[in-house]
Amino acid sequence: MSEHPDVTASKINRAKAIEIIPIKLKIQEENLFDKVIKSKSNLTKKLVNLYGFMGEVSGSFSHLTPCEKGCSHCCDIRVDVSKIELSLIKSKARKAYNNATKDLVIGEPCPFLKNNSCSIYEVRPFLCRRHQVFTPSNELCINNDELGQELLSFSEIERSYMYILSESDSEKPKDIREYFQNGN
Repeated sequence: MSEHPDVTASKINRAKAIEIIPIKLKIQEENLFDKVIKSKSNLTKKLVNLYGFMGEVSGSFSHLTPCEKGCSHCCDIRVDVSKIELSLIKSKARKAYNNATKDLVIGEPCPFLKNNSCSIYEVRPFLCRRHQVFTPSNELCINNDELGQELLSFSEIERSYMYILSESDSEKPKDIREYFQNGN
């Protein structure tokens, strides 16, 4: 069975993305974990700084991904959020904390998806930030896992995120729909 042409293009674009990240950002990423550990900032500020750095990195290759405002094909995947992310979302989005575990259905749109746009984009969770595909269009995004597209992963970003989580609480992250109901 041959690979879908968009998956082939995705692999090429993914390799290009890795190549065009500025050296300065690659060096910063290599030293990120140590910087996070040594930072005197509180954990929320560390998380916000990590999000900012992720934005810088992804900005260097954003032209290679079909991800853009109005594209919401990935907004029905499971998005685990930690308590620290939940707190950040609550503080910035002015949404009520509902602990809405009833009627939880993965595959339903994120409760923060409004008119095919993320209403909490500024404080969207880590998993949303790292979910970027490199296909020429967004047509295959719905079947991302089944088609073998690879997402980018940066070891020190991941390690830093896991450190922040470990320092913030020991509770296992839950899907965003467990905390917020659509329409609240």
